Amino acid sequence: MPSPDKNHWQLVADTFYKKWQFPNCIGAIDGKHVEMKAPSLSGSLYWNYKGYPSIVFIAVIDAFSRYTVIEVGAYGSSTDGGIFQNTRFYQQLSENTLNVPMDNPIPGTDTVMPYVFIGDEAFPLEYHLTRPFPRRSLTDEKKIFNNRLSRARRLEADESPKRPVKNGANRIPTDSKKVGRSRVVLVETPWQTSL
Repeated sequence: MPSPDKNHWQLVADTFYKKWQFPNCIGAIDGKHVEMKAPSLSGSLYWNYKGYPSIVFIAVIDAFSRYTVIEVGAYGSSTDGGIFQNTRFYQQLSENTLNVPMDNPIPGTDTVMPYVFIGDEAFPLEYHLTRPFPRRSLTDEKKIFNNRLSRARRLEADESPKRPVKNGANRIPTDSKKVGRSRVVLVETPWQTSL
């Protein structure tokens, strides 16, 4: 899969605005747990707050719920924000090497804003990454912003892989070498060599 270029990001932003009324949005980001059988002697590394062993993938999707970026392989006990800051995607975002378009006015205004990825409260507020305002003391404008951000993000939750059935038919192999090799989906992750 080729890396997105400025034209791709611009098309994503146009679509987010038309479908979800969220301007300058170039993707929704979230982390998802994929249930697995924990390797023996792994302790609590794979156990998540939901009470089952998992690995986590961080993904960015466009306005049509198509994956743009996927990084897989963090331990289930890790948090989305902590995982995100150790991804190649975050590194590229921080170094401004993702081909994100130049800042642009929000449609219908002269207010120039950056293109952004949208996430939940688990993600840090960065120049090209936004999240909802904290829930306390919200003004009407902040409530509207949070509602639009939530609506634009909601599509990602509906399209992510669901927790497998209890019979284990869809579980990831327990052999850590197989897990390590299967974790590289679109980009290498720091976790590929950690097991």
